[in-house]
Amino acid sequence: MKNQKINLFCKAWDQAFISSLFFLEWVGSVLALGAISLFFSVNAGADWPWPAKTIKNPTYQLKLNTQAMNFFNENKPRYFAGADVTIQDSLFNVQAGWTYSLSERHHYFRPQQGALKLKADGGHWVIGRKIMEWDWADSFWNRTLWQGAYMDDALRPKSAGLTGVFRDFEYEGGQTNLFGSFLFIPNSTFAFESKDGEIVSKSPWFTAPPHGKIGSTSMKPFYILNSPEWKDFLQFSLGGRAEYRNFYFSYIYKPMNKIKVKSQISLDLSKEPTGDSKKGYPVDIPLDPVVVQHHLASFGFTLKSSDWFNKTAQDIEYQLKTSITYNHPETHTVENNTWVFFQPKKEWHISVKGLANIKDPLEETTLHVA
Repeated sequence: MKNQKINLFCKAWDQAFISSLFFLEWVGSVLALGAISLFFSVNAGADWPWPAKTIKNPTYQLKLNTQAMNFFNENKPRYFAGADVTIQDSLFNVQAGWTYSLSERHHYFRPQQGALKLKADGGHWVIGRKIMEWDWADSFWNRTLWQGAYMDDALRPKSAGLTGVFRDFEYEGGQTNLFGSFLFIPNSTFAFESKDGEIVSKSPWFTAPPHGKIGSTSMKPFYILNSPEWKDFLQFSLGGRAEYRNFYFSYIYKPMNKIKVKSQISLDLSKEPTGDSKKGYPVDIPLDPVVVQHHLASFGFTLKSSDWFNKTAQDIEYQLKTSITYNHPETHTVENNTWVFFQPKKEWHISVKGLANIKDPLEETTLHVA
């Protein structure tokens, strides 16, 4: 009898001990999530239609999301709300997003794709804006050399396609994509404005240019933002991508997605200076947008090796991906020596990526190093 009571007591104590461990683990998880949320973003979202395993490629999808983000140099978190829409059809494809920043009081609209798709001999005609993989390393490193992007969130940029006419050819072992356009849509960044000669923004990613006194002088810059003209967005683009088995080659001639800026630094001595020696004398510095054309070429190959342990148990696939990209911006000439422009440099980008994909009936894991 005593042994039975001792056993019952031990079992009850074990259950209580295990329950307390689960409780402590739960409390620790909540505290850890709370600590993490102080420094990183916390997301909540809802999908429509409700995700189901039977729907692999839904023709339409609406995502509503909210986000709270706290930065190290700020005491209060920033709040965001938005939505993403995806429509996939045999005739057209739409992918767009919208985010409202409560702290900035600014709406960010992101039409990433919007194209009409028509069947043709051996492939398709696509008219509109389309996201396409020109070079895998470009999207992997977020270089945004080939296609535009929405950069209002520097950590999570949203890819955007090129706008024009595409011709896709499909054949055994690969495909060829041709592109041509006379319309240029640059990268979209965070909201900023010129206020009393200073460039200001409520975005946490914004770094203001110098606006105090210049060196040991009493002069201070007074920035004047000049908007691009409508003809700056009418630029010629022509390119193509060919893929056969594990090899691909891409080339395009188009404007650089990031608009450059040139400025004129000069002091008009015929005018009486304004301001005073304490606050400084403003010097007008106009900022003019510059669109630079460039040549882009990429070459790479992918090696694959599958290791089947059991078709019903586990499949492991190994990949080795390579990419060599050359960026050649054209030289932009300035009017005279009073203009300042930083010419973009010629670049080589070489990337190697090893990937292991482990898949079984319950889960799928992907590991990579690059």
